[in-house]
Amino acid sequence: FVRRMRTMLVALAADVDARRTAGEPLDSVRTHVTLADARAAFAGADRLRNSLFSTYVVSSAIPKAFADGVEAASAAAPGTFVDSAQAARLAFRRASAARRAGLADSAWHDVSRGAAWFPGQAAYPEAAARMAARRGDLAALLPLLDGLARAGTGEALLNDSTIGRIAASDARVEAARARLASALAPVSRSVVHATIADTAFFPEGIASDARTGAVYVSGIRAKGVARVDGARLVPVFTGGPRDGAAVGVAVDGARGVLWVATASLPFVQAPAGDTLRAELLRVRLTDGVVERRWRLGEGTGVPGEMTLAANGDVIVSDGVKARLYRLRAGADSLETLRDPLLNSPQGIAVRDDGRVAFVADWSHGILRWDLATDVIERVVPPAGQSLVGIDGLRLHRGRLVGIQNGLAPARVLAITLGDDGRRAEAVRVLDRQRAYDGDITVGTTVGDRYLFVASSQWPWFDDDGKRTDARALPPVVIRALPLDW
Repeated sequence: FVRRMRTMLVALAADVDARRTAGEPLDSVRTHVTLADARAAFAGADRLRNSLFSTYVVSSAIPKAFADGVEAASAAAPGTFVDSAQAARLAFRRASAARRAGLADSAWHDVSRGAAWFPGQAAYPEAAARMAARRGDLAALLPLLDGLARAGTGEALLNDSTIGRIAASDARVEAARARLASALAPVSRSVVHATIADTAFFPEGIASDARTGAVYVSGIRAKGVARVDGARLVPVFTGGPRDGAAVGVAVDGARGVLWVATASLPFVQAPAGDTLRAELLRVRLTDGVVERRWRLGEGTGVPGEMTLAANGDVIVSDGVKARLYRLRAGADSLETLRDPLLNSPQGIAVRDDGRVAFVADWSHGILRWDLATDVIERVVPPAGQSLVGIDGLRLHRGRLVGIQNGLAPARVLAITLGDDGRRAEAVRVLDRQRAYDGDITVGTTVGDRYLFVASSQWPWFDDDGKRTDARALPPVVIRALPLDW
């Protein structure tokens, strides 16, 4: 018992030290233990028990008594989804620390627990499947492969050499690999709508004018927004020296306004001695003049997507700062919303009645936001399905349409919601190409078609904006997909 406690405490202490060094909050760990504390605790069982009792708590939802031991505590199911996600992240941090310490069994314990707590985040079951294969644990490997097949992800495992080697001699694993491959087969329903030979634009956001059907695309490196006109881009707004990269875009044709969200990204350089800021811009649609600016928070976030409600409210997400901004129609100042479920909010879709918005959180899946009370709830996905990793999100005839580029292979989904919007009843893959021209990011509806960016250039650059891929940059490619329901 003491040996098991020692193993887990070492991993926890290493994790806490790493988090402190990185300046990360310790809220979900709720501990002040250091590596020195852990070493001192090894002096005796009584000291160890006392340290463990006060420090080894993943969340308030773990009710196990100390006498049940460390393994029982770490295996206790958290009481809420947020706790599950936090517990899974912490488990993987502990596993990483355990691997560095050479504690293979402890690492497997935490990896398998993390995958069980948060199976919707494909990285967790994928990591568990790789580790199970290397341990030769087929009893764990087989259900992990089947779970990934049901979720429609896990592409990297098809090329995993260890799993392939096992499959060559074990029919059960070979059959599971075949089921996974079948579940990831291409669904080719989209066609190229427009190709614009501009490799310097770096498309990201897309929006359409509900009155005219005109389509507008934001360009990160271009620092502006352009209208798609056949095989060319017609500039509508071009940012000045102090404007950041154009990321989100929304069009209010009735009011003659183009809304643009900008961010300080490494692809765009600020003037000497100046700093670019994350801002919301109201731009006159006729001539591209900026009529008003609002700083988004401290100005240091990265707004992802934005949407326009029927009443004129503008909503912007910030996946880096984990918050939502709302500018009510006619209001002078922004409202900021934070919530434990907001970890990396991306796409936003407002219901036609204006009462509810749905937010695609990269880490937590689809969220339901009551716009009157600001209560945010998680939309429960169908059993075995994953709604994490969704970027663009729109509503069309009662169904959500989302671009799920956080799972591999990337795909476009249709999500059927229950009457109250708190549960997803069905998920259908609308499009899943073997390879798009670049990242697929955001889409917009034009009639009964869904037009989406299919050539965002993120895979060609690192976080510092430096080229990491020698391949030629892709042109601007917009694909169109029929919404036939």
